[in-house]
Amino acid sequence: MEKLIKIIKLIGKVLITAEFDKVLNRNSLADSTSKLPSDYVAYEIIGGNHAQFGWYGPQKGDGTATIDTKTQQDVVITHILRFIE
Repeated sequence: MEKLIKIIKLIGKVLITAEFDKVLNRNSLADSTSKLPSDYVAYEIIGGNHAQFGWYGPQKGDGTATIDTKTQQDVVITHILRFIE
């Protein structure tokens, strides 16, 4: 339960994107970052794309990843765990 509470407190403080995520509207993201808490942390997964945040296959308009899905998801997990531990 303690970890769940920590996760809830971190919502809006961690922003994880991917280098080749072409589904994400980067202009909207840039416009929205001013609404995030001042202490938010952003990570960009080098070589990742939008589809590989999940296992749901290619997404229309997405970029081509240069890392595999498991590698991308391992990076996401690592960054999240650093925040909740």
